[in-house]
Amino acid sequence: MFNLRGISMKLFRAGWPNVVATICTIAISTCLIMTIMLYSFNAKQHMADELYKLFGNVDLMVGYNPEQQQYVTTEQYVAIKDTEGVESTSKASLVFTDVDDRLHSVYTLGVENDKLVKSRYHFTANLTEHDVIVSQTLADTLKVHVGEAIQINGSPFTIREILSNKGVQADAPQMLLVSNNVAKQWMSAKSNTEAMFVMIKTEDAANVTETSVTLKALDEALRVDVTAEDPFIQMNVRTLSIFIIVLSVFILAITGVLLLSNFQLLFYKMKQQFIIMRSLGATSQQVGKIVSGQLTTMNVVGVTFGTVITFFTVRFGLQYFVSYLGLPESNNLFLVVPAFITAGICFVVLQLFVWIQVQQSLRILPMQLMTNNERIDVAFSKKKGVAITLLTIVSLLLMFMSQLNQDGRGALLLLIGALLFCLTLILIFPLLLSNGLKAIMKPAHRLFGKEVALAIKNMMPQVKSNTSVVLSIIFLMVILIFGSSIMKTLQQNEEAYLTERYETPIIVKNTLGYDASTDLDIQQLLRDVKAISTVQDVYAKGINDLLDMKTAEGWKPFNFSAINMAKMVELGKIDHFEGEYEEGIVISKQFAKDHDLSLGDKVEIGQFKDTLQDVAPLGYLTVAAITREPLEMADLYVDWSVHLPFERSLVLDELFVQTSDEEKTMLALEELKKKYPELTISSFKTSIEEADRMFHQRWGLFTGVLLILIATTCLGVFQSLMHYIYSKRQDYAIQRLIGLTPNQLVKLIVAQILLFITYSIVAGSIVGCTLTYALAMIDSTGTLYFDVQTITMVSVGFIVLSVLLFAGQGWLLTRQKLIDEIH
Repeated sequence: MFNLRGISMKLFRAGWPNVVATICTIAISTCLIMTIMLYSFNAKQHMADELYKLFGNVDLMVGYNPEQQQYVTTEQYVAIKDTEGVESTSKASLVFTDVDDRLHSVYTLGVENDKLVKSRYHFTANLTEHDVIVSQTLADTLKVHVGEAIQINGSPFTIREILSNKGVQADAPQMLLVSNNVAKQWMSAKSNTEAMFVMIKTEDAANVTETSVTLKALDEALRVDVTAEDPFIQMNVRTLSIFIIVLSVFILAITGVLLLSNFQLLFYKMKQQFIIMRSLGATSQQVGKIVSGQLTTMNVVGVTFGTVITFFTVRFGLQYFVSYLGLPESNNLFLVVPAFITAGICFVVLQLFVWIQVQQSLRILPMQLMTNNERIDVAFSKKKGVAITLLTIVSLLLMFMSQLNQDGRGALLLLIGALLFCLTLILIFPLLLSNGLKAIMKPAHRLFGKEVALAIKNMMPQVKSNTSVVLSIIFLMVILIFGSSIMKTLQQNEEAYLTERYETPIIVKNTLGYDASTDLDIQQLLRDVKAISTVQDVYAKGINDLLDMKTAEGWKPFNFSAINMAKMVELGKIDHFEGEYEEGIVISKQFAKDHDLSLGDKVEIGQFKDTLQDVAPLGYLTVAAITREPLEMADLYVDWSVHLPFERSLVLDELFVQTSDEEKTMLALEELKKKYPELTISSFKTSIEEADRMFHQRWGLFTGVLLILIATTCLGVFQSLMHYIYSKRQDYAIQRLIGLTPNQLVKLIVAQILLFITYSIVAGSIVGCTLTYALAMIDSTGTLYFDVQTITMVSVGFIVLSVLLFAGQGWLLTRQKLIDEIH
């Protein structure tokens, strides 16, 4: 006697080829998803680790350069500690000392014994006034060890620790760490001197840039260094993580469809056993338990194998993968918790497809089992017609409503509507195919011969039974078209955006916006930038603000921005300017039409005042120029020299810098940034290089995933189609008996496969293009580009591979004895 588990395992072993293929499919997809997810976690951790190696827990360093001969006083130090957003501080001083009368001007830091400075310089010993910590490089030069004594500025000090060079570049400096009190004595500091500079750790919720500006306000001579990672690297890792999540969803979707195909194939092979079991009295629940046990076992084994393969991939292959694709650097750690969470998600999602197959098995009766795979109709039932009609109406209605809601809600409506419309297309395609095949059968017979007509006739009954094959290719084409087109669109639009944005080779941006309005002296900043020898020209653009204009209906608020009018005229953005810059206003042609304005008209300008809780008149400006299109995202434009007494000062947004030597100018601006820490500096050359590098990172990742998906899809699809051809051997043998030659049989088989593959590719292309175009409507400002070359290459490759493989299978079938095939 066998229990249900025993029967399940016996049937399991009977269909081992399909079982192995299914487990391999699950293992590959799990490994792929887990590897890229662990890479994402490792990349973030690597970024944090590298930042810690460089700066420890220090977010800001505030102080003076040695040549300034200034020091942080007790009063300043208290103010720094009390600054909002500051969590902890550590005092430090810098001097240059003589060591053992052999080395002169050695870099010597005076430090405290707190955790912050220990994290910054990575030491553990507590220093007294007679102790010193030596860098490994200096220790090697002096040939000294821990516990030995050295002379510093003529005084003896005992070595308590040697700083390791591990993880430090080859040119690690020769450096000493002593007590801050000792360093202050060597600096001949005054009694109220605390340090030369202060290291700061900010609170987690604090804005580091805002904190740096507040600290800078304590003394204009203070130097403020922000130790954060490059914003581009941070943004790159974040966007890469989002891209990885999207890819993972796609992988799970196509894997699930492939599993359904494999499950149905396995179910077909066990049909006879299930017929006998149901005839002997087995209930549908018992059959369901057998099927569930088999499929769940495959899922568990596949996910487990995938996890094991991922371990070796991450530990020994991830660095090569990262290096080859030029991705951001990453650790090669197998993170257990994220790995098992990812594995669990994969298992749960794939188990949903197991549940679908189990539910199908519960509804099947013995006679249905005998005829399930022989059903030849794709019926357009009344229920199906109603469902398709409702889906079409709902999807189109949602997409229409999305255009009326230009916000996050509109994007969600468009996404749901697009997905529902694509689902409608997938439901309609089999019906269209059946009717289309009937319509082209006679023309195909006349044009291509009886073999193609016979292939069409044989294909018509199999449209429904091969749905999973068709869906696999459709999903692959959707992923291919959507992914490649989005990648190409992002690349082209990014290049166009950067070319338009960078009016000059370098842009300096104010990151604080309105928060810097009271502290940032725009005219002084312009003078400082112009003072750089390689700067040829510089002009500024202000942040959009609100002002009110007197109209026939009363005061109306509008966006306005400050610009350099003379420069705009020189660049041709303003065709003609009448009058004085400080008295003029520039508007667009559409704005002039909407408010019945023309050149020379005077308009009254006002601004809302908090004290009055009403609009206060500021004066009159003259319409001095009308542009065809708005210059920026504002309605009105004034010159920086405008004479109106605004409620608050005009705020800088960006500086545009023209230079004769970009590299030298960038270095000078980086030095100037220490005086203005709220500024960020970028160049067109660097931005275009980084954008190109980011594109190739994502393209490499997408290509790698796509190749694996293509290989997996080919494995599942070709396995199902080869089984389909193999199951029709008896029909082919009869056709050979009634006059079909071996070459005609091969032509028949290849024609049938080509019909399946071509139909699936065309349907997938239509669904993919529809989905891509619909989702592109979320951001209609850019231009959508389809990567026709990649799509064509994959489609043609799929077709060629199908022809070669099934021509070979057809050739093998023609070599079999007819008597064996019939029986």
